[in-house]
Amino acid sequence: MTAKLLRALLFLLTPLWVTTFRDPVQSGRLRLDGLSRGERQLARAGLVTLLLLLGSLLFTEVWRRGDLVALQSDDPVLVPDGLVPVTLVATCLAIALVVWGALDASPLVRIGVAAVYATTVVSLSLPGAIAADGVWILQHGETVLSVAFWTPVAALVLSAGLSLLPGRARGWTRWATPTFRVLTLLALGALAGTHLRMGVAAADLGFQGNVQTWLHTAFSTIDGLLVPLTFIAAVAVVDFATDVSSSIAEPVRSASARWLRVLAAALLGVIAVKLWSALWQHRDYWSTLLANQPLSIVRTMAAVLLIGGLAAYLLRTVPPGPDSAVDEAKERLTLAGAAVLSLVILGQVVLLGFAQLVVKLTRDDWGFVPSRHYPFDTLNDAVPIVASVLAILGGARLVRSGSRRLGPARSRELGTGLLLLGVWNLPAWIDAATDYSWGFSYPVVDLAVTLAVVGWLLVRWRRLDLAEVSLLLAVVVFSWLVISRGDYISYAGGLLGLPVVVVVVFGILYTLASGAGFTTESSPRLPREARTLMFVGYLLLSVTILNWLEVIHEPGLDLGTTAFYFVGLPLAVWLLVRRIVPRQLTAPAPEPDPAPSA
Repeated sequence: MTAKLLRALLFLLTPLWVTTFRDPVQSGRLRLDGLSRGERQLARAGLVTLLLLLGSLLFTEVWRRGDLVALQSDDPVLVPDGLVPVTLVATCLAIALVVWGALDASPLVRIGVAAVYATTVVSLSLPGAIAADGVWILQHGETVLSVAFWTPVAALVLSAGLSLLPGRARGWTRWATPTFRVLTLLALGALAGTHLRMGVAAADLGFQGNVQTWLHTAFSTIDGLLVPLTFIAAVAVVDFATDVSSSIAEPVRSASARWLRVLAAALLGVIAVKLWSALWQHRDYWSTLLANQPLSIVRTMAAVLLIGGLAAYLLRTVPPGPDSAVDEAKERLTLAGAAVLSLVILGQVVLLGFAQLVVKLTRDDWGFVPSRHYPFDTLNDAVPIVASVLAILGGARLVRSGSRRLGPARSRELGTGLLLLGVWNLPAWIDAATDYSWGFSYPVVDLAVTLAVVGWLLVRWRRLDLAEVSLLLAVVVFSWLVISRGDYISYAGGLLGLPVVVVVVFGILYTLASGAGFTTESSPRLPREARTLMFVGYLLLSVTILNWLEVIHEPGLDLGTTAFYFVGLPLAVWLLVRRIVPRQLTAPAPEPDPAPSA
């Protein structure tokens, strides 16, 4: 009896382990192969710090048990004293990773990183304490900070200039990149150390330093960097739902044909439980929606029918590619979506940083003129609409004609993804740009998908096969997990006393474990080493900012809903068409014949 129960558990849980964890980790985990010894050690230090900060996000209240200091004079916001050095060191480590990665990239990337660095974290070059006679660090600290701050900029610019030398003249410059790496690391270490030493010296003289103020000023300027992080977390939740739903349906697809009616009845039972939970337990929501926002139901159903019709057309006319092509296209679509929807905010970040840089260099405020006249609202409406049109045109071209550089399989996957993203986002952004929005209801989407599955079951009941039952089960579970937007993760975390930010922590960890395959690719502008270091540096910097804002209870940008609506949902439909449906309709691999007995 025990042996049969164990075999049944293995039969049910093995697909979950293989599909959700083993295979994605083997193919998509972050790898440090190909890095030099120094680069690998720096990346490891960054990853360890990242993991510690992710743990800190789950227990932010622990920080506030120690001494607290005011963020600014006469400011009610209090900062844990121990948080300041940890955040400062983590920030400098993240910057070092990005700079080291840029030194491996093309000259254009190096200049771009130098410009963004100089215009975004310039407040870190400001002294955290006033000058005082008799204390060397307080007298000369500002000079040390300025030299340390500008050293990475000089290293990147000089490195870009040296890389443009003729081939023969470049031979003697091979020592330059290692030298620039060492100087950058020493400079950023001096930046953090000087701030901390000035704070201690100020405390010894009986007054409070301002390093926490400059840190918060820097983070307030660059908190737009958190926008891509929200997209990473949203897509990770969708990706996880894809693998879980496929693995749950796998035992059904592999079951014996005599279990067909039992499994179909069980599916109806699952749907009944889901409908009871969605309708009866939330009847107040539905009555309010019908009474006050009936147009949101109309708009939601129109969006579902539009994207569903396109998905059905693509499923019938464009053959799916291998999982490797789907994975690569998914990463490209995620990065492209995050870049487009972050572009306007990041432009504002750079302009605000430029204004601070001008103030530091000229002691004048004319640098704020571009940021004051920055047409944020206009660009925030226009850029996504234009990008949606370009996505539709580019996707249609890739599906129809392909790309010689990408190949047929990758062209089809990328083209179908662009089409679905563009068709979903174009009316959504036009609706968002108008003064009156019709609204959108996620539960209506889930209800529509579930009722469509019920209709399919009723129509096809006498002709059902195991492949259809497994597919319908996968669709029901997938819709349930996706529309919850990670609520099941926050619910599970809540049982352990963890905050809602556990969804973001899960998304980052799952991305590192299974969604970082793009860092193994290489191109002339962004070699593999540059991708790996800059990706780890970006994640560390973003999590450092997020941890700071969570600990001091300062509200940051709430873009989780935006990320899920504009990127997560259309990617979910694309994964349904390109991965879940092909997996369930493909015949399961036959069991190997037993070896003949000797």
